[in-house]
Amino acid sequence: LPDFLQRVDGYLCEIKEAQIRDGLHVLGQLPQNEQLVDLLLALVRVDNGKIPGLLKALAGDFELDHPALSRDLAAPAPNNAVFPCRSCGDVMEALSDLAKRLIQACWRLASPDAAVAEILPVAGTNAAQTLTYLWKEIRPRLECCHEEIGHIIDALSGRHVPPGPSGAPTRGTADVLPTGRNFYSLDIRAIPTATAWRVGSSAADALLRRHVERTGGYPESIALVVWGTSNMRTQGDDIAEILYLLGVRPRWDDANRRVVGIEVISLAELDRPRIDVTVRISGLFRDAFPNLVRLLNEAVSLVAGLEEPLDRNYVRAHIARDTALLLRHEKEACSEVE
Repeated sequence: LPDFLQRVDGYLCEIKEAQIRDGLHVLGQLPQNEQLVDLLLALVRVDNGKIPGLLKALAGDFELDHPALSRDLAAPAPNNAVFPCRSCGDVMEALSDLAKRLIQACWRLASPDAAVAEILPVAGTNAAQTLTYLWKEIRPRLECCHEEIGHIIDALSGRHVPPGPSGAPTRGTADVLPTGRNFYSLDIRAIPTATAWRVGSSAADALLRRHVERTGGYPESIALVVWGTSNMRTQGDDIAEILYLLGVRPRWDDANRRVVGIEVISLAELDRPRIDVTVRISGLFRDAFPNLVRLLNEAVSLVAGLEEPLDRNYVRAHIARDTALLLRHEKEACSEVE
């Protein structure tokens, strides 16, 4: 029973950490008070390029392992004098509350450094970096939301509307702000992004962990449906999940963050078998992302050619099984002809 209650507690923490909308956006109006604080926290919850997410930054300032904390919210909390919590989920909740206090202080004092000095009992170097980005980069962009109505009127009148990139600003792409622009699709050569890779690989881990808990073993094959619009919105979560299930990762160009290829994750690092993934794609995905179709094909071919035990590489195992079956059928057909 205690283990069950611990898992339930972790699950409730996961739900609490999820982004749950509490209302619709009002065109041309910036949220106020608590809604504004929640919006600002959502915009810096994950990394924005080289700027660390605020919870991750705070964890670093308090010498906490953020990946370990967020990996399993039901796990026992690490020993820390500042956060004497029971579980990792409780620590993440405490960091979230602290992040909100920092944002409120930053807006009240109009100074990220002053907010850190007032709220944090430690130096707060990492948090100050993220708050500075929030104050100097994101705040001015958000305050341009009053232009939304004017741009809609311009569009209806056939006048020019300033262009801008598309995407969800809460997924590590706050640079798509301000809203109300004539947005264009993303650079397909940069899919999946580093943020999408983190989200997709975490989703794959959660999927496999749940399957192991229910059945006692890993699945040999998984089928996924991939849609074009969802990949435009998330910048490649689904693709990242597929790649991670296969046991490969993208390689990005350091200069422009475009995907330039894939590399194999060793079985030792993966610590599980490579899963055979069947992908069904939509027509829009096929037409809009031909590079990703090629990338997935390359990933499957790469994994299939690895000299690994069949019980650790289900792609290779299934190809070997199907090949043997086809050869047997061919032999039987030839015997009937003779």
